[in-house]
Amino acid sequence: MIFRDPNLQNLIDTALTGNFDMQIAARRIQQMQAGVLAAEAPLSPTVEAAGATSLRRFGLYTMDGAGNATTDITPGKLVPEHLPDFFVGLQAGREIDLWDKLRNLKKSAAARFLASVEGKNLMQTQVVAAIAEAYFTLQSLDAQIQILDEYIALQQNALDLVRVQKEAGAANELAVKQFENQLLDLRGIRFDLQQQIIENESVVNFLAGRLPQPVVRTPLFLNQNLPPVAQTGIAPALLENRPDIRAAALELAASKADLNAARALFYPSLNIGAVAGTQAFRPDFLVTKPASLAYNLAGGMVAPLVNRRAIRAEFNRADAYQLEALAAYHQSIVNGFTEAYNQVAFLKNLEQQFSLKTEQAGIIERAVGISGDLFRTGRANTWTC
Repeated sequence: MIFRDPNLQNLIDTALTGNFDMQIAARRIQQMQAGVLAAEAPLSPTVEAAGATSLRRFGLYTMDGAGNATTDITPGKLVPEHLPDFFVGLQAGREIDLWDKLRNLKKSAAARFLASVEGKNLMQTQVVAAIAEAYFTLQSLDAQIQILDEYIALQQNALDLVRVQKEAGAANELAVKQFENQLLDLRGIRFDLQQQIIENESVVNFLAGRLPQPVVRTPLFLNQNLPPVAQTGIAPALLENRPDIRAAALELAASKADLNAARALFYPSLNIGAVAGTQAFRPDFLVTKPASLAYNLAGGMVAPLVNRRAIRAEFNRADAYQLEALAAYHQSIVNGFTEAYNQVAFLKNLEQQFSLKTEQAGIIERAVGISGDLFRTGRANTWTC
C-alpha cells in the first residue's frame, strides 16, 4: 500500500467493497465469465434425454398406408390404422468446427472477460485516487482552519489592544472598525472552509458507499517532510501496465476474433447427430429388447446461398467494430501518454512551487514578527496593521 495513513487505508478498504461502481464492475465480470462458459459449450457435443409420443394415421392410398393394411405388427394382428408411437432415449449432436468459427467466438468471449477484469482494475485505481485526493484535501482544510484559528486569536488580541489604545488616546475609532472588519472577514472565511469540509466528507462517504458521516482522519503536520519525488520519465512498461490500455488491447483482440468468426459464416458447416433408444407402439413394449431398440446416425453439410446478404452484413458490422476498437486502442495509448506526461510536468512544477512557498512562508513569518514588535512599541501606523 502506497498510503501509510491507517485511517486512509481503512477508507480505501471500505470503498473497495462498498463502492457502487466497484460492485457494478464485479457483476459485469460475472456476466463476462458466464459468456465464456456459453462460448465453450458449442465446442463440446450435446447429449440430451429425449422422450416423445405421437399418434399417426397414414392414408390408405400411400405406400405406408397400403403396407400397414397387410402387415402384422404382432403375430396375428395387423398394424392399427391409428398408430401410436412412443420413444425414450438419448440424442446427441455436434457442429464440427472446420473453420475455427466456434474457437474464435470462445477467444472473443475470453478476451472480453479479461477486459472486464482490467476495467475493474481501472475503476479500483480511480476510486482509490479519488478517495486519497478528497482525504488529503480534508487534511489540508483542517490545517487551514487550524492556522486561521490562530490568526483569528491574534486578530482578536490586536483588536483588544487597539481598543485599549483608543481609550488611552493613542488610536481612533476608525482603527477599531478596521480591526473588527478584518476579524469578521476571517470568521467568514472559516465558515467557507467548514462548508468545503462537509462537501469533501460527502465525496469520501459516497465513494465508500455509505451515508454522510464524519470522516476520521489523521491531523496534517505542517512541518513534516514531503515524500521523495518519484523519478520522472515515461517508460513503455508504464503505459503497457495501465488497465485502460490493457482493456482496450483485449477489446481489440476480441473484435478480431469476432471478425474471423463472421468470415467463417461464408463457408459450409458440418453437423453430425445421433439418436438412440427404444421405440414401440405400446409403452409396455419399450422394455422389450432388442426388438424395441432404435437408433439414427446422420451427418450433413450446409452452405449459405440465398442468405449471404445477411452474412455479409454481419461481416461488415464485425469489420467496422474492429476498426472502432483499433481507434479506441490508439486513443487509450495517446491518452495514457498525455496523462503521464502531464503528471511528470506537474511533479516538477510542484517541487519548484513548494520551494518558493517555503521561502515565502519564512519571509511572511519574519514580517509578522517585525510588525508585532513595531505595533507593540507604537511605531506602526494603525492604518497599515
